[in-house]
Amino acid sequence: MPSSLNRGDTASRVTTALLADAVARCLQERFGDLAEQMTVRRIKQGTVYVQCSSAVLAEEIRLAEPNLLQEITERTGSDHVERIVATV
Repeated sequence: MPSSLNRGDTASRVTTALLADAVARCLQERFGDLAEQMTVRRIKQGTVYVQCSSAVLAEEIRLAEPNLLQEITERTGSDHVERIVATV
């Protein structure tokens, strides 16, 4: 079976995509239109990496991290996301 059709790999990619969507929705709910200036770049080993258009927005995410993590856990029903790293 080609690796692109590997079920385990596909399931992992789907889970990652669903987590990225949940994070994006939480950012949208919390920050409104400002969330358009935030992009989920990667999810790796329980850490979500979010790129922001400014240091101010990155700091806002850092300050809101505990609440965002709780919202993501509630939205997804799992605790796959343990940390959010916001960068410019």
